[in-house]
Amino acid sequence: KILGITLAVYVCLRWLLPLVVPFFIAFLLAKLMNPLVEKLEEKLIWKRGIWSTLLVSLLFLVLGFLVVLFVGTLLGQMKTVVSNMEMYKRQAGDFFRECCCQVEVFTGIQAKDIEENVQRQLPGLMQHMKTNVVPVLMNGTISYAKSMFIWVGICFVIIISTVLILKDYRKIKSCLQNHPVGQMGLKV
Repeated sequence: KILGITLAVYVCLRWLLPLVVPFFIAFLLAKLMNPLVEKLEEKLIWKRGIWSTLLVSLLFLVLGFLVVLFVGTLLGQMKTVVSNMEMYKRQAGDFFRECCCQVEVFTGIQAKDIEENVQRQLPGLMQHMKTNVVPVLMNGTISYAKSMFIWVGICFVIIISTVLILKDYRKIKSCLQNHPVGQMGLKV
């Protein structure tokens, strides 16, 4: 019996919860936006469905604008890093030479010898980076692109669900009020 309950909880959390979460988010958004939709519906002549669509669209346009602004800022920062790459290389070289001098102070090995040995090892390190690190980064990029498309799809489901729930919010709320579990859900 305990194994069955544990298995049921695991199945629900593993496979069912990710499918239901967008609808919970949509219902929460609808609950938060409903008072505004009701006021607009009372004051102005448009139907509830039109106001729901306009407000949800406006909300997601603002959120989309913020995401675009964030991505634009991030890309601008990346462009700045790339354009200042020579300066960073120079600073890294200075730092490397200073480290070699400090190692010379502690160990007595000439800083020039340390630099030469490290310079001899760099081509092998770069080859290792090309063969091992770059493919991993590229696989990660494809994974990120896939995740981004999944998130766009989830947002689309949330938008459509929020509009539809807002349109029928009164009926849904009255049905939930007539059910014990629904009453508990409305209190949240």
